[in-house]
Amino acid sequence: MAATTPVSVVTAKSTITTDAGTATRHPGVCYTFQATADPTADNDTAAGYRVGDMWVNTTTPKVLVATSVAAGAAVWTQVS
Repeated sequence: MAATTPVSVVTAKSTITTDAGTATRHPGVCYTFQATADPTADNDTAAGYRVGDMWVNTTTPKVLVATSVAAGAAVWTQVS
């Protein structure tokens, strides 16, 4: 799993765990994460990601959106 840094975090009831640590998630809110690599199939619901979350690869740079977060089979679609 690529290391990520939550860009926006709001107080809430669930959490997401990334290589950078654990962040609290607000129900129904999509988040933006930044990392130096693209997300993998393991950046999924089990890791706390939700459909609609955005991922910014700061190396390339490009933006991807989670279109499926099925366990072990997450799909991140490039939008820019």
